[in-house]
Amino acid sequence: ERSIAVKTRFRLPINSTVDIASILNRQLSNTSVLSLGKGAPSGYIDVIHLSNIKLFSINVDQPIAIYADRTSGTLLFSINLAKLSESNCIKAQGVELTRTALFGFNYNLKDLDLFLPSGSKICCIGIPADWFHRKLDQLRISSAHDLLDRFNVLANSLVSQKLTQLLNQCWESSLIYSQDYL
Repeated sequence: ERSIAVKTRFRLPINSTVDIASILNRQLSNTSVLSLGKGAPSGYIDVIHLSNIKLFSINVDQPIAIYADRTSGTLLFSINLAKLSESNCIKAQGVELTRTALFGFNYNLKDLDLFLPSGSKICCIGIPADWFHRKLDQLRISSAHDLLDRFNVLANSLVSQKLTQLLNQCWESSLIYSQDYL
């Protein structure tokens, strides 16, 4: 069994839409966040920084809408780790995701348009694009480039069972907080 080297792990508190936007602007740009509940949203964003991959988990206490410009150097893969119900479906690029799916990875997307209902637990996987392309080529699965170019949602049993289980295990382990980022 191989272990994964965690470089840093920390939690960033959220007490306003400004907090969310400033945190997301580390991976995106021109982020705008609109609270769709009463009062300021609160919650946290957990971050796990691995060697070439960053995992983000966004947890807020009320529904929010996020709009941002994507940066060209990073690919983002996102998935809702919360139990799905009709009342807590994420909307990405205007599409309601009614089943567990990996989304937001299309090469051609220039922006992020996301609705997160209260109680959602979205996990984003940020990967440097050049590193990811090299890995696909090294593994001789360059046909995946076509998938990432043509589609934006991937829903299958591997995603809904194995990937969500693995990501939930990452978040359920005890957190180490780094004061460098607070």
